[in-house]
Amino acid sequence: MPRPLFQLTVLGSWPAILAASAGSTSSAEARLNGQFIGLYSSVALSLLGSARILALVLIAIAACSPRIDQPEASAFRVGAARSEILTTFGKPAREASYLKSDDSIWGAIEEFWSRVPLGSTVEVWSYPVRGGTIELYFIDGSNEIQGIGFAPTGAIYEPSS
Repeated sequence: MPRPLFQLTVLGSWPAILAASAGSTSSAEARLNGQFIGLYSSVALSLLGSARILALVLIAIAACSPRIDQPEASAFRVGAARSEILTTFGKPAREASYLKSDDSIWGAIEEFWSRVPLGSTVEVWSYPVRGGTIELYFIDGSNEIQGIGFAPTGAIYEPSS
């Protein structure tokens, strides 16, 4: 019984297996065809494996690199108009409003809070920036930024006792 059929199966050469089983080629030709096809498929699989590894490395690099579309915190300035901010940076990632009823507050707004008159409403627009989040403060519906706060990535604010 000729061994090439078993050998071709191991190499994964279906055209040579079919040719050998159909009797259209000699077993030596089928073995030779199987070896060439096996060699090509091995090379193709190694290249495919290398391409997968390269793709995974590129994905990891892209995931770990800082986002290019995030602006620097220094791109924002006190006195800038709402319309200028919306045109340049788009809608904020988060919006919130706070009514100042006492002096207790914590977060990136702490430093600015002491300048807010009691009874005023502070509208806060938050934008992700490189290294954290920037907060823009508008007092009582003002059209211009009245103050800016920065919260570094991973910062945890706790109330003071």
